[in-house]
Amino acid sequence: MAGVVFTETATPVIRSLLARPEPGYSCVMISRLGPLKDLVREPDGRSVVRTYPRPDWEALIVGFENEVPKDAELVLWVGGIAVLRDHHAIKATGVFVIDASDGSLVVTLNAA
Repeated sequence: MAGVVFTETATPVIRSLLARPEPGYSCVMISRLGPLKDLVREPDGRSVVRTYPRPDWEALIVGFENEVPKDAELVLWVGGIAVLRDHHAIKATGVFVIDASDGSLVVTLNAA
């Protein structure tokens, strides 16, 4: 199971995003992305699937109406911040490093 760390740059960005006045409870979520695919029609009429690369992982702020899930397998607490992981992130090994760039969260998975 992969651990999670926030960089010094990410921590204030995350706290700021979590502090927005929205109803319910919020946390950071780590989820796996796959390549982006698009079905396009070529000039000759053929259908072609184009694949576009994108990062393997994403981190975003998600909200819950009642409270953050308490399931210890799904949620890690890092510096008082709940981090929810999808089933791919739960199975990953190493350490997720969450950084911030231009106000957005960026995730990398470093090998153990």
